[in-house]
Amino acid sequence: VWTYGLMLLRNAGLQDFFAETIRFFGTLGFFWWLLVNGPAISLSIIDTMRKISADASGLGNGLSPSGIVDIGFNILTKVGESASLLSPVLSAVMLVAAIMVLVVLALIAVNMLLLLVSAWLLAYAGVFLLGFGGSRWTSDIAISFYKAVLGIGIQLFTMILLIGIG
Repeated sequence: VWTYGLMLLRNAGLQDFFAETIRFFGTLGFFWWLLVNGPAISLSIIDTMRKISADASGLGNGLSPSGIVDIGFNILTKVGESASLLSPVLSAVMLVAAIMVLVVLALIAVNMLLLLVSAWLLAYAGVFLLGFGGSRWTSDIAISFYKAVLGIGIQLFTMILLIGIG
């Protein structure tokens, strides 16, 4: 109504009214499609970033927080198997180092879990942000939603890539 009222004040022609109507419904339809498919698109972006980094680092089908802690427990198990009573100081130092590695990997797993939870919440609760996409004055809010999704995807990409390289 506001746009058409301003067009009437400018004495716009019938062609301008049709052009504005087509532009309005094109934008509205595009952002309606984004609203309906928002969670699927955002989860697809995040899963793709995780898969790309897992493939690049040689981890296979991805890495979960429990997989990170499993790496720490595998290291601790191997150190525990190689420890001997004949060299107690060396065994103690190796066990302390393995426990420190396990703690660091547990902290990394917690960080990854927080990223995955925030990605899931953003994907499903962010649909409310996509509702602002239909208007030309608030469409930046919907676009910023996808920027945030891509940011979380890149954080997960970096974390999985560094873990795989490490």
